[in-house]
Amino acid sequence: MTALRTGDTAPCPLPLQSPPVVLYYGGANPCSFAVIQSFRTAGADVVVVEETAARDGRAGETALPGAVAFDESLFCTAEGLQRIADLARRIRADALAGQSDDLLLWTSAHVPELPGSCRLLCPPWQALSRAQSKRFQIEMAQRVGLSVLPTYYLSQPPDAERVDPAHYPLVVRPSVKHHVQPRFKTCRVESAAGTRDLLSRSVISGEPLIGQPFRELPGLLVHGVNAVDGTCLKTAAFLVARKFRGMSLTVRPTTCPDPIIRRITEMTLAMGIVGPYHAELLYDPATGEAWHLDLNVRFGGTTDKVRRLGFDEAALTLRAFNVVARIGDAGPSAAYGEVVNKADVVKHLAAAALGRLSPLDYPQRPRWWHVTQDVVSLLCSMDSLFYQGDTRGYLKRVLRFASRHWPWSSGR
Repeated sequence: MTALRTGDTAPCPLPLQSPPVVLYYGGANPCSFAVIQSFRTAGADVVVVEETAARDGRAGETALPGAVAFDESLFCTAEGLQRIADLARRIRADALAGQSDDLLLWTSAHVPELPGSCRLLCPPWQALSRAQSKRFQIEMAQRVGLSVLPTYYLSQPPDAERVDPAHYPLVVRPSVKHHVQPRFKTCRVESAAGTRDLLSRSVISGEPLIGQPFRELPGLLVHGVNAVDGTCLKTAAFLVARKFRGMSLTVRPTTCPDPIIRRITEMTLAMGIVGPYHAELLYDPATGEAWHLDLNVRFGGTTDKVRRLGFDEAALTLRAFNVVARIGDAGPSAAYGEVVNKADVVKHLAAAALGRLSPLDYPQRPRWWHVTQDVVSLLCSMDSLFYQGDTRGYLKRVLRFASRHWPWSSGR
């Protein structure tokens, strides 16, 4: 088989096994639980690799059922890549999928070292690498006609003087997460003095920070999956009425103006995106106007929630890369209304009760309001990982996750 150059999309000339075998690399979190369940429901055999921290010279314990432990110190090393490639050969993997940008960038940059029959379920390296730049995303969004908030590119303290005072408070994000030290995801600054202080404390080695006016609005999520033949398989829109620590706390289906969906689809196809993606926008339900914020070209923090609402992102991804011929109807029935991850709601309730919500959490309401809404969500909303007929499996997942992440866990 002809070796692929770095960044090429792997062709699919070899026949697949029946059932196909998927090697999945991810952490113990709701996204991974949902993706693994989805792959299996779609008819694939799944072998799971979980990154763990070695302790006392021994391999770390895994939390995903049946997972193969992978020492985190081997990530992005030649030895680590060799171990993944050897495992893919041993199990005769038809596909390799993952959850993080770093994993996908690493493996897509070394396609020739993976078994020739193993399809990497992500865009080619060039498209994946470009998509990591929020500056590039903004340029592409403007090119296809999506609205974008007033934007400032900030590299040095004097750049603070270019920000219109009317645009404060300002939300500042790195264009590329690896290009700033110390690292941060988002922060809110209230004045030019705050912007100068942030820039003076930041070491920017590549693309600049991005500053945009803070708007207290709900979020709009557009999930989609593009196929290797250059078409979009499916899209769906969801309203995010509450946000917590940069995450979508609540998700419900919504209608979205067709031009927004069409422009997002055009944008992703123009960027060469193959496989799953979700676009995050600020949304004004009263006017139907939306402003592009971010594009993630991988499975993510809402994959479990939208699957519960009927958008089976992982199964569609298998179809997009021709790993399965079609998506069957054997999956669980879709829920209606609001979906949450109840573990996250408990964390939000605790933060609200203690007055520890941040200025970026949405909406900005009194403490009692958030506590009341969280109680309602716990009692009335559907959990993203609970399906009828799977009570035992659901409780096992909850207990396994709690044993790893709560204060009484050993070694924590």
